[in-house]
Amino acid sequence: IYNVASPTPVSLYDFAKKAKNFAKKDAREVKLVLGDGEEYPLTANVDKLMQAIPKFKFTAFNTGITKTLEHYKKHKAQLKRK
Repeated sequence: IYNVASPTPVSLYDFAKKAKNFAKKDAREVKLVLGDGEEYPLTANVDKLMQAIPKFKFTAFNTGITKTLEHYKKHKAQLKRK
């Protein structure tokens, strides 16, 4: 089992801010309530992955979140609850 998360720390606040900026006019007011320790940047240990695949290239946070949000926006109708 490999952890394929980014080794670059990102806070939940940064994630929420990027998502809100992406949504622009479609954005609803969202209140982000952080628990203990959640205001700090989060990261993962990817040592095992890097040992197995030393040349593994990670996607930058901004690129990854933008592509993910674009995918969700493109497939919004398919994602709605029935």
